[in-house]
Amino acid sequence: GTGFAVLSAMTQPFRHVYGVDLHEKTVDYARHVVNKFVSHPSVRCSNVDITCKNMVDFGFTSLSPNVVLFVYEPLWTVSEVAAHEVYTKCFKRARAECSGDLIIVYLYVLSYNSCGNAFPALLQMKPELLYCAKYFSLFFGSYNDMYIYRIPREGSSSSGSEDTE
Repeated sequence: GTGFAVLSAMTQPFRHVYGVDLHEKTVDYARHVVNKFVSHPSVRCSNVDITCKNMVDFGFTSLSPNVVLFVYEPLWTVSEVAAHEVYTKCFKRARAECSGDLIIVYLYVLSYNSCGNAFPALLQMKPELLYCAKYFSLFFGSYNDMYIYRIPREGSSSSGSEDTE
């Protein structure tokens, strides 16, 4: 997208933040936005890469054992059927390639619930709900819901390393 999700993630204590978008112009804009923000005092992670590719093709194998996916309604303009296919592939790939916990922070925008929301694909992963709260979205302009889910590896019952990307 335009970098808003990356900016939000940069305010958290991650080792690395990755942004992924399908369109080169949007990626260029996101990089521009991030470069302007990187020296802001609220930034806790300035190690950022933004790449142009389909989010389904993003590889997770080289990341730390525990990975956080920050999903800020990236598919709100596509049909529910198309979004479900993309989210399902992305979440399953992330789960298969991450050696530790997979945490999904999903910022759900209610006004787009008839379009490409992530809930159907997310819920089929049988996630553990860790947290739910209202948040004010500068981008979407209203209070919406934030859900934080943990999708552990098969047979895992506790969090592994605290090292997270």
